[in-house]
Amino acid sequence: MLGGATRWRAHILVGAEHGSGKTTLIELVHALFGGGAHPPTNDFSSAGIRQWLTHQARALLLDEAESGEDADLRIRQVVSLLRQMSQGEGAHVVRGGADGHDKHYAVTGSVYLTAILPPVLKAQDKSRITPIQLSKLETGEHAIEKAANVVAAIKQATKLGPRLRARAIDGYLRYLDTWQIYRSAFMVGGKLPRNADQIATLLAGRDLLIFDGLPDSDSVDMDVKRFSGFAADPSEAEDDGEGPRALNRLVTAAMESWTGGDRRTIGGEILVARTDTGEGAGARSRLERYGLKIVCHADEPGRHRFDKDQTAHWLFVANDHHALTRIYDGTGWARGGWQAALRYLRGARPDAQWIEGTKSRGTLVPWEFLPWSEPDSSSDETGAVGPKASP
Repeated sequence: MLGGATRWRAHILVGAEHGSGKTTLIELVHALFGGGAHPPTNDFSSAGIRQWLTHQARALLLDEAESGEDADLRIRQVVSLLRQMSQGEGAHVVRGGADGHDKHYAVTGSVYLTAILPPVLKAQDKSRITPIQLSKLETGEHAIEKAANVVAAIKQATKLGPRLRARAIDGYLRYLDTWQIYRSAFMVGGKLPRNADQIATLLAGRDLLIFDGLPDSDSVDMDVKRFSGFAADPSEAEDDGEGPRALNRLVTAAMESWTGGDRRTIGGEILVARTDTGEGAGARSRLERYGLKIVCHADEPGRHRFDKDQTAHWLFVANDHHALTRIYDGTGWARGGWQAALRYLRGARPDAQWIEGTKSRGTLVPWEFLPWSEPDSSSDETGAVGPKASP
């Protein structure tokens, strides 16, 4: 209700099965906002949102924000726009026009989405879009009475909406103080700055509408405990980083070749390649067909022996290779984008290696990120991995 005035704007994603009342709930939200929000729409695109909201700061209510094969790209583009709308002055977009003149779009505001199958949010989206899950509505003798209460509530919300918007504007300075109190509390509690921004925005907005003063320390401590689950832990955000996710895409990809009647993943092949055996040598040769190379003692080029402890092993990933292009096709790391993503891994660095007779530029991924397993009783003294190992 504060439009673009706030430093941070929170978005909500409501997931619910059929029969949970999500469409009725969005009607209630629209009744509260009145002219402060666009009417709910169930067919939209990022381009349409840009044109609809440019130079405005009204809330946006998007129904049927479904993921799925046909809608996935469209929803990803919408989520990307929402990410840009969250902070500061919002999204500033420039596009070329058919008349030869450029078009500028300034888009900001808060967005409320609903979906039966909500899109999967990346780490950077989770700190801007808070997912809410609705339970199914009760049925039985009281259902008709409750339905009548909902209709009455929507009518009442229509009358209350203008007063709530006036209250929000009148209490803006109090909102800023409340937001800072909650943000500091969640930061002290170990949350990342953007997660703290998001949840502090939601709680400060709540306080603005239903309380008349700043929260005391006891209520703040209670809310930190109650709502910390809505903010991702720092460790979760790290695990969801571009580097680990891009590497996971690589090591879980199936190889085209079959070995001993099995079709290994690249991660499984790396496990074998990191052993000083004849089978390990064959695995290393097969990996080179994918623009990959196991490198030992990268800091000592003259050494090539594969150590039993495997702590000196690196994985070299070429910047440009047709097999890697196929693996990353259709992802955010396509067209060589895996190079930048893998460089985010701690200790990764650029390098050049000979692969199948050709000198290639690429990235060295440290051993600690590679698939590995503890040798079991069936492992031989060379460090070959036994049958219990898994990538």
